[in-house]
Amino acid sequence: MTDQNRPDRLLTQREYAAYRRCSIRTIERERAVGTGCPYVRIGARILYRLADVDRFVDAHRIGGSDLPKRGRTAPTRPAIGATSSEIGS
Repeated sequence: MTDQNRPDRLLTQREYAAYRRCSIRTIERERAVGTGCPYVRIGARILYRLADVDRFVDAHRIGGSDLPKRGRTAPTRPAIGATSSEIGS
């Protein structure tokens, strides 16, 4: 494992924002409202553990293994504007 990929590596705000491909302002706003990634404050510096960043990103993942398997169909929704007789109720 290279030093760059160690889970205990600390990222600066700038590195974290680049990792997430968002602005530093977005990171600051998320931290202020309490919806952001866990962070470490050392003095005046805000740092992010790479392991926490990866967990935070994974927690926001949509889709993947819980999608229906190929060959199975997902339940369908009635068309917008369908009447109850068209839906089968």
